[in-house]
Amino acid sequence: EKQKDPSIALKLGDIYFNGVCNSGTPDYNLAYQYYNYGVLEGEKEALYKLADMYANGLGVQQDLWMVGTLYYKIYKEELEWFKRGHSSDLFDISYKIGMLNEINHLRRAWWEDVQYYYLIARCAFEHLDKAEQMKHIDDYIHIQKSLKEVKELIDSIENNTSRSRHDRGLRELDPRSWDQHNLVRVKVRYFKNFKKFTKG
Repeated sequence: EKQKDPSIALKLGDIYFNGVCNSGTPDYNLAYQYYNYGVLEGEKEALYKLADMYANGLGVQQDLWMVGTLYYKIYKEELEWFKRGHSSDLFDISYKIGMLNEINHLRRAWWEDVQYYYLIARCAFEHLDKAEQMKHIDDYIHIQKSLKEVKELIDSIENNTSRSRHDRGLRELDPRSWDQHNLVRVKVRYFKNFKKFTKG
C-alpha cells in the first residue's frame, strides 16, 4: 500500500490559507480542514498552523486553551528528541509556551509556567549551534529579561503562597499536562501582541 505524504495536506492547507486559488482571498475553512488532515498524518508544521488559526481567530473562534493544547503536543515530542540528543525545535516551542503564559499573567500559577518554560527554552538555546543562536538572539534576550522579572515577582509573594511547583528544577524535565492548568478565556486585548510569537 502506498504511504501517505502528510506534507501534501500541509501544502494544500497553505494554498487555501493564502488564497492562492481564490484571487488572494483566503478560505480558512478549507485551510483548517487540510491542516487537520496533516495533524492526523503526523505533520508537525500543521500543528503550528492550527495553533496560529486559533490564536488569531482565523476561521475558528479564538481559543487560548486550544493554542496551549496544540503547543504542548509539539513540546512533548520535541522534548523527547532533545533528551535523546537529537536536533529539535525545543527552544522555539518552549519559548512560545512561555510567551503564551506571559500573556496570561493574571494568576501566579501562570508566572510559574513562564519561569518554567523559559528555563527550558534557555537550556535548549545553549544547545543550538552558533548560527541558530544568532537567529534567536532577540528571543533569548527577552527570555533573560523575563526570567529576572518573574523570579523577583515570585520571590516577592513566596511567603504568602504554597511552594512553587517548579522547585524540582530542570533535572526532571517533566512537563505537566495542560489539562492540569486552570486556564480561562482571556479578552481580545490580551491577544494584541500574539502574532509576535506565533509561527509565521
